[in-house]
Amino acid sequence: MKGEWVLVANPQAGRGRGRRISEQAAAALRAHGQAVSVYLTSGPGDAAALAADLVVRGCGRLLTCGGDGTLNEVLPPIVGTEVEVGVIPCGTGNDFSRALRIPNDWRGATRTLLTGRVQRLDVGRVIPLDSERGGDGDGRLFCTVAACGFDAQVGQAFNDRRDGAGLFGRTLVSGTLSYLLSGLGRLARYRPVEMRLAGDFGERHGRYVLVATGNTCSYGGGMRIAPGADPRDGLFDICIVEALSKTTLLRVLPRLFTGAHIHHPAVRIERSSWLRIEPREPQLVHVDGESAGYTPAAIECVPGALSMVVPG
Repeated sequence: MKGEWVLVANPQAGRGRGRRISEQAAAALRAHGQAVSVYLTSGPGDAAALAADLVVRGCGRLLTCGGDGTLNEVLPPIVGTEVEVGVIPCGTGNDFSRALRIPNDWRGATRTLLTGRVQRLDVGRVIPLDSERGGDGDGRLFCTVAACGFDAQVGQAFNDRRDGAGLFGRTLVSGTLSYLLSGLGRLARYRPVEMRLAGDFGERHGRYVLVATGNTCSYGGGMRIAPGADPRDGLFDICIVEALSKTTLLRVLPRLFTGAHIHHPAVRIERSSWLRIEPREPQLVHVDGESAGYTPAAIECVPGALSMVVPG
């Protein structure tokens, strides 16, 4: 890897630790002879604008300091290029870096940048069917999981808590515990939705609690929704959960931490390079923990689209 590291940091990540951690990581890289420039974001969309400008200026090495959302923002201008991407995990979930076994502390993540290797990884793209035009620029890119159904609603509620909008604001509860509290809050109101699903596995029709399309194995800070998902194989692992009673769903949810939920008879894992979701009524889609619009939608795998620095 050659050239200067351009570090794009979310100063609010990690409950306000982003600025300090980005400065510490930059200092550690400089101590090992690496050139580093630091850019701090000031709000939503800022990371994307910074990344696009840096790519135009010929940036060859981009480093994010934040969570999955910060990485998601910089994807559009760098996917499909030769820009080498590194991560300093500093967010609420950090599920993408966890999947790649990048240490969750800035010191370990910095060592990965110094001693690791570059690997081509898959990303996913969600394309709303009512605006599908077939071009490579369409849709919303993602690194981890595209969620639809109950888990997408939980993700939205989790974001409300993270931003301090809920009973358990970010000053009280964070991370996976907040995700679970969000799930309990949505459980009483949620109803399974009738959907038509299509992919390499054929077609499925039924009433489903959730459909989670995994490029990597987890979301919500380590909840292993698709435990076998690998961002190197050109395929999604799609977790489909059929209609369950609320009592049964409440018993199944804790199994997400180990991936044991996949053994429940109402849960299927399908492997496919694409997925088409057509529900009876529009459903929210969440990608990398952020809203990505509504179904009907097509989800496609973009193989080897991201050059990522991973542990050696």
